[in-house]
Amino acid sequence: MWRDLRTNKTRKMIVTIDADTLAIALAHNKVEKKYEDLKIEYTINNYEEFRSFKYTKDAQKDFDKYYKYFYNIIIENQKK
Repeated sequence: MWRDLRTNKTRKMIVTIDADTLAIALAHNKVEKKYEDLKIEYTINNYEEFRSFKYTKDAQKDFDKYYKYFYNIIIENQKK
């Protein structure tokens, strides 16, 4: 919520995010936490043109599993 300085009224801000983007963020956070807790490297850094990374094979499998899980939950809840 925020206050409009011109009218001094409180207004609500509505933020929308698509299901795909939210599922990616949730899956990434889940993979990141899992591998950091296990103290295992889960990314392969790529510095050729810009800073980016790829997941290791195991981390990519986990990411895909979590992505599908979160995406399905989000879609189911949107229908309600």
